[in-house]
Amino acid sequence: AELDGILNFAAIFIVFFGILALFFWLPFKKDLEENVSSQKGGFLINRWEFLKRYFSFIAVSMSLSLFNSLAVISGYLGMKSPFVRTPKFNETSVQPQSNTYRVERLSPVVYFEFILFLYFTAAAAYGLVQAEYGLLPMHLLLLSGLAILLKYSWKERA
Repeated sequence: AELDGILNFAAIFIVFFGILALFFWLPFKKDLEENVSSQKGGFLINRWEFLKRYFSFIAVSMSLSLFNSLAVISGYLGMKSPFVRTPKFNETSVQPQSNTYRVERLSPVVYFEFILFLYFTAAAAYGLVQAEYGLLPMHLLLLSGLAILLKYSWKERA
């Protein structure tokens, strides 16, 4: 009974995903119309590309919630954080420049993201075992988004 209320509340977000998809679709469609080379894919391939990009965007956006929450809390508490410039590389040079922004160790946030990844893996598995599929799409989106973040965090370190 208590879970039904949670699932009904979670169903509201499906409506918001639809509205967000519309806002994501409009610039995607405009880009398709302006970019002749992307027209070669045809109707289904272009729609498949949109769905891949849209769900990747949703998954990563949801997964950034931990990092964004920490940023809001630190800002609210008045904690100063260093400004880290995005690395720029001279793409016109023949010799590639070394990356002076290489990260030697993982941020503590990455460890918390990994814990969340394990938690949502367990939650998705539990939902499958208990045949409770209501939150499974959210868990899968979070799992895929966290996997992307963890992959790039690890890759940045290496």
